[in-house]
Amino acid sequence: MTVMKLKQAMSLLRINKLCPAFTLIESLISLTIVCIVLLLPTINYHQQLELQQEKLALLAFQSNWHNWLNDSFLYHEVRIISVNQQTHCLKFIDPNDPPRSYEQHLPRQLDCRLSRNFIRIKSGEVTPQTIIFVSAATNQEYRFKVQMQWGELIEEKT
Repeated sequence: MTVMKLKQAMSLLRINKLCPAFTLIESLISLTIVCIVLLLPTINYHQQLELQQEKLALLAFQSNWHNWLNDSFLYHEVRIISVNQQTHCLKFIDPNDPPRSYEQHLPRQLDCRLSRNFIRIKSGEVTPQTIIFVSAATNQEYRFKVQMQWGELIEEKT
């Protein structure tokens, strides 16, 4: 009986040798393909993240602008908005109550340019000017024109 089992085992080995095997090279190729498929979304993720941060910063600026304008109108006081190019932030300054002042940090790829060094809001009234945000990531320019006296922002996409 043991001879019979040995013959069966030998015949199984011959059958297995005839079947093609999955070699190391084939496994490396399949592993490479799987890794590439898994890493494709992360390449676009960073671009989308920068774009979303840019949009959120612009929306936050518009919201902060309207809040600061309304605050100036309600309290009949002066409010100042200035830009610090080195730290990429907008400063919303309350000269009468400095603890109420705050900063809005911009993404590093977004620069803000003002026609003057600061914007002065007095009792809800503003002199007309243009606020320009330039994006290094998308090479796009966002222009906000401040409406005379009312202070409303009019957005122009270029």
